Amino acid sequence: MNLNPLRPNWLDSLAEANRACFFYTTEEEFFSIALPYLKECLENSRERFLWILPPQLVFSKAREELDKKIGSALDQHLRRRRFLIVPWDKWYGTERSIQDLLKKSDQILQEALHDGFEGLRILSHSPDRTSSYWKDFFSYEEASSRRFKNKPVISLCAYSLIDCPAQAISSIALNHSICMIHRGSEWEWLVNKQPSTLSL
Repeated sequence: MNLNPLRPNWLDSLAEANRACFFYTTEEEFFSIALPYLKECLENSRERFLWILPPQLVFSKAREELDKKIGSALDQHLRRRRFLIVPWDKWYGTERSIQDLLKKSDQILQEALHDGFEGLRILSHSPDRTSSYWKDFFSYEEASSRRFKNKPVISLCAYSLIDCPAQAISSIALNHSICMIHRGSEWEWLVNKQPSTLSL
């Protein structure tokens, strides 16, 4: 039961899973999920937070948006490396191998644990529509799911419905412990094993 009316109930389900995803269309929909997830980590946990930006979002714009939504505490989190922001192309690159990505993810986790954090939370993003990286991205998602299954990592990946191949949605959902999608004016669970109600 969610005793905090300001806290979305899907965060409880996410805390029990290590991999989740959501499908959105607008920037407002993206932040309606991304922001509570980010704030939950920064305000209430001892985890380091890694945000791999959407492909079209540059660092300065991300900072500007978070300054509006979080305020002055953001600078402190960045200075303490409690919160890491990495542009999409700097994380995934153009020819970076899956093994290199797994090694880099594991390094970030080990650094977080060495620095006294209890684990790592990740907010990542799928490629844009014109990217040739989709096949490798799916392979990396599957490999990282196996690699970090029993480690203190919670990963939430955002998929733009404008960019994501429609035929891939069902397989993406099955590759994650929980999955949400925005339809009409509401968020819904995309996998039946989740509760029938979803509140933001």
